[in-house]
Amino acid sequence: NEIIKHFLNNDINKAISVLNKYKHMFNNLYLGIDLQTPISKEISEELIKFGRNQNIEMVAINKTSYFAENDIEAYKI
Repeated sequence: NEIIKHFLNNDINKAISVLNKYKHMFNNLYLGIDLQTPISKEISEELIKFGRNQNIEMVAINKTSYFAENDIEAYKI
């Protein structure tokens, strides 16, 4: 999420710096790509290019933060 925030702020150098920090901390690091929001759909292609340029594996993610569909109201709080 930290990397994506820098990416969205167009601070690519900071995104690369943070990514490299995590690469040194973890043996198996993946860049999560989600398509659940309009913003994430809009930047997905550029984010994939970023991941490829940084030689990092990517994985599709689904951010689920509640168990049942009717739990959405509690999730919004």
